[in-house]
Amino acid sequence: MRRLYCALALVAAVAPVQAQTLRDAFDAAWLRSAAGRADFARADEAGARRSAARTWVRESPWVGASYKTDRIDRNRGTHEYAVELGVPLAVPSERRANIVLGDAEATVVDRQRAAARLQLAGEVRDAYWAAQLARGERELAAQRADEARQLAADLARRLQAGETSRVDANQARGAQLAAEALLRSAQLEEQRAAAAFQQLTGLPLATAVAESQPNASTELDDHPALAAVRADAAASRARAERAAQVRRSTPELIIAMTRERGDIGESYGNTLRVGVPVPL
Repeated sequence: MRRLYCALALVAAVAPVQAQTLRDAFDAAWLRSAAGRADFARADEAGARRSAARTWVRESPWVGASYKTDRIDRNRGTHEYAVELGVPLAVPSERRANIVLGDAEATVVDRQRAAARLQLAGEVRDAYWAAQLARGERELAAQRADEARQLAADLARRLQAGETSRVDANQARGAQLAAEALLRSAQLEEQRAAAAFQQLTGLPLATAVAESQPNASTELDDHPALAAVRADAAASRARAERAAQVRRSTPELIIAMTRERGDIGESYGNTLRVGVPVPL
């Protein structure tokens, strides 16, 4: 999964293609966003916690070793070597609480992802339409500036022919300069809006983008942000339930191997012991 994410991110970084649909723009923006970059890691972490919750092992196993001899007083050759392996076990109620918590935390990740994607989809859509509006304003300003230039040129010719007054010609020239100033302002605003879109998505703004876009929920009860809050509340309840089920002392599976001899003339004997101490 991480390799796939890296490959997609690399393609987005080296392929400066134009966004043909809002879906293309959103996908590119999601890969560039902080939530998108952390999405796969969070999903993997949630999946690992969910898998760990279904095991019967409560904590990390432990290993112990011991050695016994009578050399201090009698020195008759008594030796004993012992190795123990202990595996802390989760009681059924604690394991059920762990499973509920693991599922709840995975749901939180899913709901937060949906909320983040919806918010980003709104940002991409707003940036796109802001750029389109700026483009329309620039086109209108260019049309008005062209009309003002034509009118000023026409009145200048008529002034030379003695068909109009200098006042009318000067007014037309002033209107031309004002229209050209508005055109320059509209051009700067279009460039700013296009740059904002490209900064968000990493893609140049296409001249025509289809209406395809990420699905957006319009019902309040189904809104991803509200679902994320509910999932987080459910996870908090699951944590509280798990805390109530966790015991300070839990059963352990103990496997012990002992190798010993009583006197120096005896041969070593091996003993295997398996036990499950249950705290009361």
